Amino acid sequence: MKEKNVRYKAGVGFILILLLLQACNAPLFGGDDVVSTEPQTIEEVTEAAPTEEEPAPTEELPLPTATAIVHTITPSDPGWVHRWFKDTNSSITADENRAPGGDDYYNNELERPFTANEMVYHPDIDIQKAEIASDDDFFYFSIYLKDVNSDTGDLPATYGAEIDTDLDGRGDFLFLCEAPNQTEWAIEMASGYTDSNDDVGGKQPTYPEAPTDGDGYDKVIFSMDVLDDPDGVWCRKAPGSEVKVDIAVKRTLIDSPKIFAWGVWADASLADPALFDYNDQFTYAEAGSPYKVNSNYPINGLYLVDNTCRESYGFDPSGKLPGMCFIPTPIPPTATPQPKSNVIRGGLYWDSNQNGVRNTGEVYQPYCGTREFRLKTGACGVIGVTTSQTGTSFSFTVPDGTYCLTVTNTENVTTSLPIQITVGAGKTYTRDIGIWYKFN
Repeated sequence: MKEKNVRYKAGVGFILILLLLQACNAPLFGGDDVVSTEPQTIEEVTEAAPTEEEPAPTEELPLPTATAIVHTITPSDPGWVHRWFKDTNSSITADENRAPGGDDYYNNELERPFTANEMVYHPDIDIQKAEIASDDDFFYFSIYLKDVNSDTGDLPATYGAEIDTDLDGRGDFLFLCEAPNQTEWAIEMASGYTDSNDDVGGKQPTYPEAPTDGDGYDKVIFSMDVLDDPDGVWCRKAPGSEVKVDIAVKRTLIDSPKIFAWGVWADASLADPALFDYNDQFTYAEAGSPYKVNSNYPINGLYLVDNTCRESYGFDPSGKLPGMCFIPTPIPPTATPQPKSNVIRGGLYWDSNQNGVRNTGEVYQPYCGTREFRLKTGACGVIGVTTSQTGTSFSFTVPDGTYCLTVTNTENVTTSLPIQITVGAGKTYTRDIGIWYKFN
């Protein structure tokens, strides 16, 4: 049995070898493609190798080009200054981490060129003076600052001019200039806004009413995305040694108003037109105060911002409009009876240029408290009989002679005292006394 199995296995193995030999000469996958067993040259291999088809060259599309902005007119240097006024200089008390005055939260007048909590002073936010000028095409608003930013050496904040055209205490237009560090006029940093629903300032203009649901200046009338008039708003850092930001507003952009109230801003915190007025966004406690004697000290939510009261353009205010700078109301001196001989009279007046002499336009001022006016017979420095009157004006009827006039309270008085006067011939002699002080 064992021998038969050996023979059987040998036979099966032989048949398998024959089948394998035939398979070596057969096509791999059938058909007519027979694999050659003869060696090939390099040229034959190269010709037989499949080649990759080179991609067709792609057509280069031209890059989009920006549309050039074409300007018809550009601003010039501001000319004759129509009106100017000074603002509080907080640098004088910066080392004490407080403002010396000028912050009236209930009238939307902010003097806060300080950081929150630490009260670090920023001279690039401290407005010193504001000016307005105009020509046939533009209104020019100039903002004088104490200095550039102490850390960066430039002006990284946002500066603005606000206009009230209907004189209701609410701003109607706001123009901003962001980080103006070029000395040439440019529009890239400038923007303009208007209030389409008359809610700037809330229900009571300038008065704080937080919280408010108003949307402030809600409509953009000029920006790099809104260039209906590419000449509408320009700004620059004015050349020269003074640190000054100029904003030029094209007259036709705001329908060329003949009269309006205006003020200026410096802002390195909120800088959001939709939040105007800022004192409607915070309670006084939330905003903080720059005065150490105030229970809300230090500054908190409303910081690094300075603005001015509003001045007039094209008109002289007859009364105190909301947000306007203080303007004394002219009043005549107290009426006096007809003099029997000579009259020495006068009154307290607002000495706007502080020169001690009443100039044209300087008006009598009843708001500084009463004074006791004393008139002594004889020259100043000698003994004589003294009479007095208390009030804001005086009128003494006297015979011919020499007299000496003085007041008992000389605080804020700009006129040199005492005043020696020689009278005669039944005439009236007016000697007014100047008063000036900074309103906080």
